[in-house]
Amino acid sequence: MDGAQAQDFKKKQKWFQGPGKVKTLEGKTLEGHIYYSFQYQIVQVIINEKSVGFKSKDVAYFEYFDEGFEKNRKFYTIPYDRDANGKSEPIFFEVIKELADVALVKTQVYLNFDLMTGNSERLTETLYFADSKGNIKPYVEIVHKLGGAAHRQIDPNGIRFVTKSKYYRVAGYIKDEKLNEKKEEDIVKILEYYEKIR
Repeated sequence: MDGAQAQDFKKKQKWFQGPGKVKTLEGKTLEGHIYYSFQYQIVQVIINEKSVGFKSKDVAYFEYFDEGFEKNRKFYTIPYDRDANGKSEPIFFEVIKELADVALVKTQVYLNFDLMTGNSERLTETLYFADSKGNIKPYVEIVHKLGGAAHRQIDPNGIRFVTKSKYYRVAGYIKDEKLNEKKEEDIVKILEYYEKIR
């Protein structure tokens, strides 16, 4: 992990922040300075020096300009069975790329080093395809740790499922451009190409 990656890794442990807004499930919209923690599934809004905090179960969506990464970010709360135990819980999913009928979304889980268990510091990002009906399919898991990033393809047919009848044209594009179906930035390029030809 180089210096820039290490800096990026440290940012992911902390609260993200920047100006934005939160829409609650009750339909209220609050605008102010946003603080967001994916570890605790909490978003706070600072309005006139007063803080209002929300858990994921109380939020429909929120968006803000992330001052650390200098980009706009948008999150929806979607019920999801993360552990496949039959129990859904509301989780913040970040929208990476949104099409008319499907979106590429992401969750993050951070784990610090633990002497008792021997676990090393790592950040796990999971990319999903979510359709307009609220169905979410895990696609790729990316584990960032000190030795670099490891990718695990959960659903090898994910791109085919999304692009349907255009898959063979998309597959040709992936081959010609030497894209990696497991990398977030390349998946975005694939979806942008699909958007043009559909």
